[in-house]
Amino acid sequence: LGAALLVLTSVPSCATGGASRSGAGVRAPGSDPTLSAPAYAPEFSWFVRPLPTQGTVELALYIDAGSRDAAPVQVAALAAHALAARFDEDAGQPPVRAQVTPDASAFVLTCAAEQLLACARRLTTVLPPAPLSASELTAAHVQLREARAGAHADATRSAEAAALRALLGAEANGLFPLGEAEHDVDASAAVVQAFVNAHYGS
Repeated sequence: LGAALLVLTSVPSCATGGASRSGAGVRAPGSDPTLSAPAYAPEFSWFVRPLPTQGTVELALYIDAGSRDAAPVQVAALAAHALAARFDEDAGQPPVRAQVTPDASAFVLTCAAEQLLACARRLTTVLPPAPLSASELTAAHVQLREARAGAHADATRSAEAAALRALLGAEANGLFPLGEAEHDVDASAAVVQAFVNAHYGS
């Protein structure tokens, strides 16, 4: 399982700066930062960029699994939307948004800066997930169809998709996480659950 937690927050002294730091992993406790080869946990990576966000932070938990890892491609979107909906059960809490790209799936949350740690803990409760229920998958299919309808109504987006398919042929399919309606029948409950088990498990 590959996962990364992205945090965008504000630092008053760096409001206009673009400074950033990144690493291949989280530094192990007690490691000496002056050493040329510090110990890292390679399955986890972080990136922090100061931004003027007026007291809010945006967190995103990324899973190393996107539409190019799924067959059919919409399975990745169905899994992400079904799991993101579980956060809606937290009454009074900010919503968690699911975003799926060809190479990753993300759960995005915006919250008050003073609640940073609590929000981070909330995001991580998605892992490892309990099995998806029939109702969760049905709701995810409805959400997928609505998103697809919106995408098809966007003339610019449709033209770009047609151009990519003409250029890349079948290889372009993985670039479109919403997939095609005729393949929804192949995105069965068993297929989506197998994807979750493979990419979201412990």
